[in-house]
Amino acid sequence: MGKLFISYSSKNQKIANALCEYLERQGIRCWIAPRDIPSASNYAGEITRAIKSAEQVLLLYSKDACKSVHVKNEINLAINNAKSILPYCLDDSPYDDDLEYYLSTRQRIASCGDQDRDFQNIATILLGHAVEAPQKAPEPSAPKSDKARKPIWIYVLAALVLIALCAWLFFLRPDSAPAPGPGSPVDSLAVDTTTHTPKVREDTVKTPAPPIQTGTKKEEPKKDVTADTFTGKIKNGYPDGYGTYTFKQSRRIDMHDPEKRTAQKGDYIVGEWNNGHLNYGEWYGADGVKKAFIELGDNSDVQSDHTFAKCVKP
Repeated sequence: MGKLFISYSSKNQKIANALCEYLERQGIRCWIAPRDIPSASNYAGEITRAIKSAEQVLLLYSKDACKSVHVKNEINLAINNAKSILPYCLDDSPYDDDLEYYLSTRQRIASCGDQDRDFQNIATILLGHAVEAPQKAPEPSAPKSDKARKPIWIYVLAALVLIALCAWLFFLRPDSAPAPGPGSPVDSLAVDTTTHTPKVREDTVKTPAPPIQTGTKKEEPKKDVTADTFTGKIKNGYPDGYGTYTFKQSRRIDMHDPEKRTAQKGDYIVGEWNNGHLNYGEWYGADGVKKAFIELGDNSDVQSDHTFAKCVKP
């Protein structure tokens, strides 16, 4: 088989690396981050190219993967590129709304609690060696004895009775009287069902009056020239998704950044945000020189707080 892309949450990295090593020993070529991302490369671009070139995608699904923005982006990209997806469920967490649409009809592997057996089962399915359980042949029915056979005259008698009953119902039923002809009392009571469309008086249709022009022009809201800018999607005033964030003044990179880095005016970050929270990105100075690659990863505590300032389109 071709190359296999492994999608997982960073909190399940240990089991993802163990599964990757096992599959490669079975002759299955794997692509897994961050092992296969060259240094100083664009993180998002390398993942996109890996999914497009892969033959299949193996998803390690768990309660942590359910909260991972990276996992959902990877599965969405795999669907858009018509890739085969095999979910391996590490726990019994149900699919959330974002993933159920894509995965509800796909074959899934539920963990049996034995990691070695799980890995062996996954390799078997990926290599196409799964053997279906043999179907049990139906037991032959015992031949009926001659004593159980009924005489043929019973079937003939039953057929004659059925024919007689049908004839009586058809010829002697009470509602078999001839239909009334023209001029009969029933015919004289016929109702003309022709419908007539009522005419609408033209003077009752009123044309709505045109809006009164006041002569005043609505003023456009003034744009805050000091606000930071974002080239991608802006949700409730905060960056959300992939794009470029440019600082108009000195600001803290992210409240969840343990190094507490500060960007200067004119610096910009090319990366991915989730409701104002930076997931990962490349930080450049105002002169275009790369300063650092920042990867904050999935943070389950970041649900409603916005760690970046409000921004506008450039």
